[in-house]
Amino acid sequence: MFIFPLLKHVFGKETLSPDATQPAPDPEADAATYREGISTLMRLQSNRCTTCKMPRNRATVTELFFLNAKHIVRIYEPQPNPETYDNEDLLIEANIFVRKGGRIQFLHGPQITKLGELLQRLSAEGFIQAQQKTLKPAQTTPEESRMGFSFTLMDETAARTTSGDSSVFCAQSDLGKSLATSFQTIWTKS
Repeated sequence: MFIFPLLKHVFGKETLSPDATQPAPDPEADAATYREGISTLMRLQSNRCTTCKMPRNRATVTELFFLNAKHIVRIYEPQPNPETYDNEDLLIEANIFVRKGGRIQFLHGPQITKLGELLQRLSAEGFIQAQQKTLKPAQTTPEESRMGFSFTLMDETAARTTSGDSSVFCAQSDLGKSLATSFQTIWTKS
């Protein structure tokens, strides 16, 4: 597939373009400190990228995407981790986001998560912007499957990408635009 080459330059680097005015949040910090650090990067529209290795970090970033997105949150997750997508705070913000008119597109593997169940309920209530599709096995390359590749996008600016044990959050980057285009291609073919 065409997504994997986009990410090769991201992983293994803490930042793509350093922003000396704001230190990167420590992924080992307590949840409140990490959340504040990510919130600050988003508010400043910083070009600093930082790691978000643990599932709770990924849940925090996704929750903040729902809180701060203006239009759409897109999630590409062939193997959704319940530690990320069953997080209560994330589910609350996703619910609020859709009820305010925001759009969620969740493209996932066969595993059911509480986020998937929430989107099913919202869709049944008539919120057509709560969409999800199950990936077909042919839609990921063997390399992407082996690496555990996934990403989440807020509008077309912020991105959280994961490959294997590496996960990177970027508050403002061109990567978001590239991944949004790739996501739409996969979504349309699903």
